[in-house]
Amino acid sequence: GWMGIYAVVVVMSGVDLLQIMRTSQVIKGVLLPVVLVFQVVIAADRHIMGANRNGRVWNVLTWATIAVITVLTVVMFVLQAMGYSA
Repeated sequence: GWMGIYAVVVVMSGVDLLQIMRTSQVIKGVLLPVVLVFQVVIAADRHIMGANRNGRVWNVLTWATIAVITVLTVVMFVLQAMGYSA
């Protein structure tokens, strides 16, 4: 169907599909900490989640994970600025 037509158009256009996939993953990695912040705030809110809200241990683990992902994202950008690439 339509997906086959779209695939042929993309392949025939000469677009570097690997670069598109890498760019997509970089965008996802940059947006991940932002989305996680909103999720952890909602998951810890007693008014929204009630008795099902996250406990203290999960909140600490989640914030630590967000911090690690943020640091790794910054490191990735610094390395790219210095000329390193995948």
